[in-house]
Amino acid sequence: MAPPPMSSDASELRYVVVVDMDNDTQLDIIVANYGTNNMGILFGYGNGAFLKQMMISTDSNSHPSCIAIGDFNDDTQLDIAVVNDGTTNTDIFLGFLDIISYPTGSAPFTVAVRDFNNDTQLDRAVVNGNDNDMSVLLGYGTFPLFLVVADFNNDNQLDIIVANRGSSNVSVLLGYGNGSFANQITYSTGSSPFSIAAGGFNNDNRLDVVVVNSYTNEVNILLATINTVLSINHAIYSVGVNPTSIVAGDVNNDSRLNIVVANYGSESVNIIMGNTDGSFTNQITYSTGAGSFPSSVTAADLNNDNTVVIVVTNQGTGRLGAFLGFGHGTFSNIILFSMKHGSDPFCVITGDSNDGRTLDFAVANNGTDS
Repeated sequence: MAPPPMSSDASELRYVVVVDMDNDTQLDIIVANYGTNNMGILFGYGNGAFLKQMMISTDSNSHPSCIAIGDFNDDTQLDIAVVNDGTTNTDIFLGFLDIISYPTGSAPFTVAVRDFNNDTQLDRAVVNGNDNDMSVLLGYGTFPLFLVVADFNNDNQLDIIVANRGSSNVSVLLGYGNGSFANQITYSTGSSPFSIAAGGFNNDNRLDVVVVNSYTNEVNILLATINTVLSINHAIYSVGVNPTSIVAGDVNNDSRLNIVVANYGSESVNIIMGNTDGSFTNQITYSTGAGSFPSSVTAADLNNDNTVVIVVTNQGTGRLGAFLGFGHGTFSNIILFSMKHGSDPFCVITGDSNDGRTLDFAVANNGTDS
C-alpha cells in the first residue's frame, strides 16, 4: 500500500471509537489524529448532533494510531488509552485529562483493554509493529498490526487474536485467566491481513473471525469448529482496493451479522450481508469521496432510532464521514464532517422524514459560518 497522503489540515485521522464518555446515555465520538498529535472528542446529543470537537494533545511527534476505552482507576468514569506510534508508548488519560505514559515495543499500532488475569483491574494488550511481538500491560507473528480480545474457546477466559501483516496469518493466544497465555496457534490468511473483527456468524454459539487482507483485496471468514478455535478452511470474498478496516454488526435489522469494510485504495466502503450459515451475499459499495483514503470504520446507532450509522475516518481529507442507515441495509451517500480546528463543526442529523425511514441532515461549521 502506498504511503498515506497528508490530510488537507494535516490531521490524518487514523482511528475512531463510538462510546458514551460522559455518562449521559448518549453516544460520543473519539478520533485519533495521527498527523497533529492529538485526539478529538465530539460529545453527542443523542439525536445525531454533536458539540464542537474538544482537542487533547498526545505530545509532540506521538502520532496516535489507536484508541481503547475503559475505567482504569475504578472511579466509575471512563478513561482513554491511546497508542502512540511515534513515541513507542501508550498514554492513559484518566477522565480525559490526567495523562500517564507506559512504554511499549517499537511502533505500537493497536491496543485492546480487558481484564486478562481476573483481578478486576483492566489490563492492556498492545501489538508492536516493528518488534514482531505483543506487549501485555497488566493493571496494578511478524509485523503484527491489529488485535481483538474475546473468549474464543468458551472457557470463560479472555483470549487474543492478532493479525500479522508480514507473515500473512493470524495468531491465536488462548488465555489462562491469570494474565498469561498459551503458545500461539497460527492460521493462514490472504496477503497482508490488516484488520480483524469477531462475531457469531453462523449461530453455533462460537465466536468466528473475519479478516481483511490489504494486498489481495479480500475478506477471509474463519469459522470456529468443535475441535479448533478457527477453521483451516475459510471462505474468501473480494472487496475494494487496499481494505484497511473492518467491523461486524447487524446493519439491516434481521438479527444476522453483516460486515462493513473500509477500502483505502478505492476510496469506498463495502457492506456485505450475512446469512445464518456463516456465508455472505449481496455486497453494496458506497463511495467515501475523491482523495478520502478511508483508514478506519465503525458502526453504531448514533441517533437512537434503531438504525445504524456507519462512520469512517477519511485520512486523505481529514474529515469524518457518516452514512445514515435506513434500517433495511441501505444507506445515504456520505455526509462529511469537517475536523479542521478553525471550522469548529457542529453536526446535526435529524430524523424528520416523509416515510418514517429516510433521514434528513444538516451540518453547521461555527468557525467558518457555513
